Amino acid sequence: MTAPAFDTLKAAKALEDAGFGEAQAEAVVATVGDAVREHTAPLASSMATIADGMATKEYVATIADRMVTKEQFAATADTLATKEQLAATADRMVTREQFAATTDTLATKEQLAATVVTLATKEQLAATADRMVTEERFAATVVTLATKEYVAAAIAGLRADMMVEFKNLYRHLWVMGTSIVGLTVVLIKLLP
Repeated sequence: MTAPAFDTLKAAKALEDAGFGEAQAEAVVATVGDAVREHTAPLASSMATIADGMATKEYVATIADRMVTKEQFAATADTLATKEQLAATADRMVTREQFAATTDTLATKEQLAATVVTLATKEQLAATADRMVTEERFAATVVTLATKEYVAAAIAGLRADMMVEFKNLYRHLWVMGTSIVGLTVVLIKLLP
């Protein structure tokens, strides 16, 4: 983004019409033009930074393709546990103290070796594994569930960043405006 243009020819003509000599008008226009460029360059840089940080329509479209619909979310929400179900499950869980007390009663290596004989074979495990959810299916489900929250957080972050940059922009504009007014007043008083 470039700084706004300052029409030096128009400004010089206006000063000459107001009674300034040609050399005086050119000097005032050159000084004001330098001030305008000096104060608007950081604004142009800030706006370019804001534009670079914004998401493109294509990026938002790719995120939207991975989002969960209301119907999908409602169908998934029906399978989730309620607070009451979680509380009932928590009542059946073991405390740290109970777990520590239980570790003393764990099996020895010899007991484990004797138990291994009764464990399932590779074929039995393979047959069971075919009925289980794979990591890829689980990961794909988790990614689609978390996408809406991620996008909402990203948008909120971008909005906050934009507000900061807009505050800086308005502050720079006020400084530039007051500088131009002050410089004009000083030049009118100094130059006959």
